[in-house]
Amino acid sequence: MGLCKYCLQPAGLFRWQHRACAERRQQALSKINSALAEVLNDKTSADELWGHLEFTASDGFIDKQELQSLVKAGLVAAVKRASADHLVSQEEDNRFGELCQALIFRQMNLAHPHRLCLRRRCSGD
Repeated sequence: MGLCKYCLQPAGLFRWQHRACAERRQQALSKINSALAEVLNDKTSADELWGHLEFTASDGFIDKQELQSLVKAGLVAAVKRASADHLVSQEEDNRFGELCQALIFRQMNLAHPHRLCLRRRCSGD
């Protein structure tokens, strides 16, 4: 009998996941991706957003490393959308910096790494 790869409980003969666990994970992924889709336009504080993302991830069997990857991909996509016209507003730049500090770079103690990211993205590097 196999164990569910999400909840680590018996999943049944020749099974490696429960349908309910897989659905719960998929719902969590959808919620996280939705929250990140318009992250530059959202007025929720970065810390509050991170708390929501962490709660959703833990409830949906998503570990911190995977959540970090999802957040990074979401921020990259948001910057690509914002810079599609090669113009990034000051508000978008400030929001991106706030999000980078709270969601990604806080652990690395980097000061304003988003500016380099935005410059490279906007210049086409």
